[in-house]
Amino acid sequence: MATINKIFVGMILVLIDFHINFGSTRVGFIPDFLGYIIVFLGVKEMSRFSHRFHKTKPFLIFMVVFSAILYVGNLFGGIFFHLHINGITLSVFHILEVASAFISLYISYNIVMGVKDIESTKSEELDTVIDLASDRLYFAWQLLLWLTVFFTIVMNILVAFLLPVLLFIIIIIALAFFIYFLYALSKTTKLFNQYEHQFANSEGVWTSANADEQEFSNPNADNQEFSNPNETSVENPSIITNESPTDASSHTYIENDKRED
Repeated sequence: MATINKIFVGMILVLIDFHINFGSTRVGFIPDFLGYIIVFLGVKEMSRFSHRFHKTKPFLIFMVVFSAILYVGNLFGGIFFHLHINGITLSVFHILEVASAFISLYISYNIVMGVKDIESTKSEELDTVIDLASDRLYFAWQLLLWLTVFFTIVMNILVAFLLPVLLFIIIIIALAFFIYFLYALSKTTKLFNQYEHQFANSEGVWTSANADEQEFSNPNADNQEFSNPNETSVENPSIITNESPTDASSHTYIENDKRED
């Protein structure tokens, strides 16, 4: 599987959620942590193109562990995610889900900005216009941002006051936003695959070693410091003739003595 294709497939597994409830137990058909593992593999390979992908890796590792814990907790009815304080039961599960949603948004944001970085840097290196449809992808991400904020308020605070029909409409709209983001990501993936052979042949490759400066390596940089070996300095003639100034003056005295004789 190509580099950016892994990110696309992983995001599908993360965003699309199918599960069945058996009482208090929830069984997910596609665990989120599998999606995050695939995204991590793709981001790891894409890190050579932009520091944005590199800085996403620690958060992806965290989400792999975090989502796995949530998945196991759901299998046991979420008994690990309830706190009982003075007769009041607090659902830690909803708080954890909201936190994971915003961390996932941050991960997808860095992926989108990484695509923008590739567009700008490769356009400059190849002296041509590289179009990866990053503007459309960023717009789709903004829709996900507002959707997450809206769901955080509605589903956790106002859900008891919503009519079932209105709640159904909200879920349909949310599904449409997810599909649009995946559609935008699929277009970017297709365009990247078309340009990938040109990117591989270009000189500028970002490495984690220069993360702070965000510089690109130049294989010809080392040769620029060396001068032409055929050029010879003439500032000190004594070096050229392998003679010291004293030796040169002694030759002059000998020649003068011969002329006087």
